[in-house]
Amino acid sequence: MDFAIKTENLTKEFIVPDAMFNVPSPFGGRKSIVAVDNISIEIKKGESLGLVGANGSGKTTLLKLLATLILPTRGSAHVNGYNVVKEGRDVRGSVGLVLGEQRSFYWRLTGRQNLNLFAALYKLSAVETVKTIKSLSSFLEIEKYMDNIFYRYSAGVKQRFSIARSLLGDPQILLLDEPTKSLDSAITEKLSAFIKRDFVGKQGKTVLFSTHDCQKADIFSDRIAIIEQGKIRIGNDPDGLSA
Repeated sequence: MDFAIKTENLTKEFIVPDAMFNVPSPFGGRKSIVAVDNISIEIKKGESLGLVGANGSGKTTLLKLLATLILPTRGSAHVNGYNVVKEGRDVRGSVGLVLGEQRSFYWRLTGRQNLNLFAALYKLSAVETVKTIKSLSSFLEIEKYMDNIFYRYSAGVKQRFSIARSLLGDPQILLLDEPTKSLDSAITEKLSAFIKRDFVGKQGKTVLFSTHDCQKADIFSDRIAIIEQGKIRIGNDPDGLSA
């Protein structure tokens, strides 16, 4: 079986000051918080998996591990066949990432300047950059915002730019953390149709979509899993999903 994402006992612990909890700790004034707890999961190429969980359930931490933004405490993960610890650069070249925050944009540049910068990091040629940005700005209906300063955008427009950036490098895998946050229903519908019909359906690429909303997960995904307290609790395909 050819998997786009495969983890084995993937775990992430954070050590935080004990004073935040006002309780004794065996770590000498610090407490261990397990955000991702021994997750073993397999997502096939050409599949979209919806990961449903409340705030604090571990879904954002899991996506950050898969995107190599943070390192696991133990266990292993492979994305597009690459080890997230040993082959981080190859992993990053394989994925497009949307997080529910825009702090990685340059807020005093325009939207166009930001996308040009990220296109250069993806090593797109000048011709490819112009063509790709034009296509994405039309698709996400952000043409009229392109030359405005980023920090002046509404939350919804910032989120559209995050989605545009995730698609710039023509990734094999999309890691989407609450991507519809602040989006209107028309753009949400357009994005879900693109993901299911084109990105996954026609191109055979892979999506891991996290949300707190079961209905949105159902719209975007082929399968749904539930994450709770860092553990995968339920998968509607037990042969392809384990915990």
